Amino acid sequence: MSDNRKFCTDLLRADSEGEIITLLKKHGYWDKPALWRHYGDVENNWGQSGNQQSLAEAALAEKIVNSVDARLINECRMRGIDPAGAEAPPTIRAAVARFFENSTGEKIATGGYIEDWGAQKTREIADGITLTATGIRPEGLNITISDCGEGQSPDKLPDTILSLSKSNKQYIPFVQGQFNQGGTGALRFCGKNNLQLVISKRNPAFLDEHASPRDHEWCFTIVRREFPSGEHGAPKNSVYTYLAPVGVGESTPERHGGVLSFSADSFGIYPDDESPYGREATYGTAIKMFDYNFLGERSNILRGKSLLSRLDLLLPEIALPVRFYEYRTNKAGKYLDVGSRRTTVSGLLRRIKDSDNVEAGFPVRIPFQPGGEKLIANVFAFVQAGSTKEDPDDDDNDEDTPISAKKLGGVRGYRKREGIVFLRNGQTQGSLPKDFFRRDAVKMKPLADDLLVFVECDDLSNITREDLFMPSRDRLADNEFKHELVDSLEKAIRDCHELKELRNKRQQERMQERLQNDQPLTDVLQSLIKSSPNLTTLLKLGQRISAPFKTVATGSDPKEDFKGEVYPTFFKNKGVEYGQTQSRSCPINNRMRLTFETDARNDYFTRAADRGSFDLTWKDGDGAEFKASPVGPNLKNGIATVMVDLPSGAAVGDDIEFIARTDDVHRLFENHIKVKIQPKAEKHSGGGGDRQPPKDKDGAERERPSELESPNIKRVYRDDWDIEGFDEFTAMKIESLGYSKDETSEFYEFKVNMDNMPLESEAKLKRLSKESTALLREQFMYANVLIGLSMILEDKRVKRLETSGDDAPVETIEDRVERTCRALAPFVPALISLGSSDLEVDDAVEGLEESA
Repeated sequence: MSDNRKFCTDLLRADSEGEIITLLKKHGYWDKPALWRHYGDVENNWGQSGNQQSLAEAALAEKIVNSVDARLINECRMRGIDPAGAEAPPTIRAAVARFFENSTGEKIATGGYIEDWGAQKTREIADGITLTATGIRPEGLNITISDCGEGQSPDKLPDTILSLSKSNKQYIPFVQGQFNQGGTGALRFCGKNNLQLVISKRNPAFLDEHASPRDHEWCFTIVRREFPSGEHGAPKNSVYTYLAPVGVGESTPERHGGVLSFSADSFGIYPDDESPYGREATYGTAIKMFDYNFLGERSNILRGKSLLSRLDLLLPEIALPVRFYEYRTNKAGKYLDVGSRRTTVSGLLRRIKDSDNVEAGFPVRIPFQPGGEKLIANVFAFVQAGSTKEDPDDDDNDEDTPISAKKLGGVRGYRKREGIVFLRNGQTQGSLPKDFFRRDAVKMKPLADDLLVFVECDDLSNITREDLFMPSRDRLADNEFKHELVDSLEKAIRDCHELKELRNKRQQERMQERLQNDQPLTDVLQSLIKSSPNLTTLLKLGQRISAPFKTVATGSDPKEDFKGEVYPTFFKNKGVEYGQTQSRSCPINNRMRLTFETDARNDYFTRAADRGSFDLTWKDGDGAEFKASPVGPNLKNGIATVMVDLPSGAAVGDDIEFIARTDDVHRLFENHIKVKIQPKAEKHSGGGGDRQPPKDKDGAERERPSELESPNIKRVYRDDWDIEGFDEFTAMKIESLGYSKDETSEFYEFKVNMDNMPLESEAKLKRLSKESTALLREQFMYANVLIGLSMILEDKRVKRLETSGDDAPVETIEDRVERTCRALAPFVPALISLGSSDLEVDDAVEGLEESA
């Protein structure tokens, strides 16, 4: 037994696969397959174990969640409560409130949020789950996760931590784990041989008088991957096995032995201020993953786009805090300073809610109900990267010097490519890319790089949850509800008042900067188009709009004295008495806005605890009720607005009755709305859209030029390539500056590479003079702008259906223009030269020489 303790200690302190294999060979285990038991006692376990998370950080998040579950179960059992019994907490948050805040009764409903804890309590609780990195920075990375959960005894380890598809947590309501397989997802990221060390000891408080001496011992094993040998009759796939030599050849057959164990009152599995395993535990579990293949920043797991940053996003509202330690040495064998090698992780949402990186007035919470399922979008708008803010806390400030400014990083440090993150019980279940905000249906391109949305899915019905989220929690299933969910999200983001105000403010600022400088370029472009009968037929540029928006400060409130009631005393259709049916009409091609009056507080539908519930249904001709898919209610100072589509089968002339039910723990309000479906409404553009040409005497439509907004043109030179994302072959990029007031047209900036290499080569090979080279550059610029305009015109004429999935980046018009112009760039100078040589004197483009 004493040898086993030393063996376990040596395994725990090893920091590479090579060291582990050497130790296993030394003890005579590595080359004896009979001593290795199949993981989960399933011989063909690769398909189940290997088909988990696709990212190393997502697999690691599952390990942390398992530790949180183990702690909650331990606390539950310590109080004599059966985790699967009727007295167990119904949710994770209720368990945290009850076990870590000592809450009872109604306080359980409002507690359980670690963001409300003080720093000292958060730090103390975090010591119960630690993540420690060991090895040699930056290449070496071994991860140990330790917890003071319930722990397991040697003979129970195969049925718990080392099992597959058993219902260990199936009937426990307050844990995240369900499928008993997520813990295997990290194995494929553990070096070549997928080695993982497992150490555990059962909490002695849970062992009765019938427990054997072995039940009181620490147990340990190594998990490995056995590769297919290729021999006849051998398995075709890899197999996961773990070291289980006890009893083999004596009381048990091959590959069915028990794990190793040793007796000790305590064992060092936690880090302290001096070493990675300096703090001892009397029970609990430690899992160490060797040569972990994380592809992000590896120099320090606590800094930059590192492991901590990724886990923060994957566990944005983690139920319990975790203590992270960077205990890797440099090549000289030295640790980082004490203050630089440890931090507490308590969830990204807690970290960013009060961050200077978030715009004032945000986050905004938007309720929406695809298919009647109640969800809330938590919308964060970040300041633009590189923005500055006065820093009154800077130590260098004094009375004689101005307050210094600190530079803000925006959203860049919080995500990789995620734009919409779906959460359940504080853990990410899947995401949509940030390109979501560039969709034409969303109309948020000016904010696309600065938005991050968390969708709270805790209230999803069980069936919908199972159909939408994959067991690996890293992607969404592509089904009918997902498409309805995405459609509702598009509408919720597009209709958000606060986002519209911020978008308009941003694009107004950007356009004012550019409009002052590029009017001469636009005049030349107009002249160029007029000089070509063909272009005149195709294009007509619209008037410049110098101030398209009247903006107000985001988050401003004209009724600052409005307080509202925690629970409303009334909630009724606007303009009619409560109990009366509101009658109205709606064109068949429009969405419908429902408006209600109430004295409820603004956070009534969105607060974390005891929030109000809103349900909207409609009746068919037979009186049967069906769930609608509203966006809202958006409650602001006594007025609640809801946007909803008409039922898909509605026809002109139909009368449809909607029923809106609002309820909380105190009372229910029911409002009825009768809607008359009217013929299709004609949508009139406020300018900038495609105009309907007048008809001739015979009623046939005459062709007219298609109107586009006049482009902003920007010359980009070599010094600005890095800023603009250019290289020597980039010809032009376009960037959306925003939308017209009625959102029917879009403003673009055309960025042309004036130092394009094919352009430079053309000038050198022809030995053009300085003046001729300058003229060639201007011709190159306007040629690219015309190409871009032609593509935008085509995009406006024919909107092709998107065939890619929601998770795949969608090619936008900006992407397409960049790609096409890049390919055409080598040919543009030759085309220009050919055209110029044939120009008559009278055909010269007015202003082009002056522009050059």
